[in-house]
Amino acid sequence: CTLNFDDNTMTMTSIPRDTYVSMNKLDYETGTIKSRTNNKINAAYAFGGGPKHYGEQNAVDCVKEFLSCGGKLNIDIDYYASIDMDGIPKLVDAVGGVQVVLDRTIEELGSKGQTITINSSNVDMYVRKRKEDGGGDEGRNDRQQELLIALAKKIKSMGAVNAAASLYNEAITYVKTNVSLEEALAFASFLQGFSIDSGITQYRVEVTSKIMNGIYYEIADEEALYNFALNHFYSAN
Repeated sequence: CTLNFDDNTMTMTSIPRDTYVSMNKLDYETGTIKSRTNNKINAAYAFGGGPKHYGEQNAVDCVKEFLSCGGKLNIDIDYYASIDMDGIPKLVDAVGGVQVVLDRTIEELGSKGQTITINSSNVDMYVRKRKEDGGGDEGRNDRQQELLIALAKKIKSMGAVNAAASLYNEAITYVKTNVSLEEALAFASFLQGFSIDSGITQYRVEVTSKIMNGIYYEIADEEALYNFALNHFYSAN
């Protein structure tokens, strides 16, 4: 997510998990770069050693490099949050569940156009299903964005600042982040005055499928990515 405090807008960007990118392999003990490799973007976390080592650092660096289009731009990432999948049901239940509208029929959840309540019993199916009627990785990315929007709406309705204070203390047990409590409260204050329905731009990186050495990858449209990044979160050198 990218927040623009000047014009009160937010951009939500999803990068397909199979996107082919360059990344670092880190020494798990020191965090220093051992080598460079090309792989699927979802491998960056593991190549940093995962949650016990430098997974977040490596994932952030990989995404920064990708969005910077090979050095053509200078994209920075100020904050990160990495959530354990076991924590998502707890987070959803902590706000009393959220409502979403299904963009496709998913047998286990409901019919297209139906408004359903997401809670700990069904959130894994909602955010993780991609095969069969889940719409693939694209459908899953879209639903993950919709869940974040639904959570933002619910937190705002609860009184964002007060809700954020209690949620932060609960979420910190299963979320790794460099966002302090004070910064979380500042974001909550922004959310309280933010128009969620009109202020959010949702974007999914444009890709095409390609098999290389027998492995399935997604190749980003470099021109489309460059134009998007330039318009939404570019800062000059």
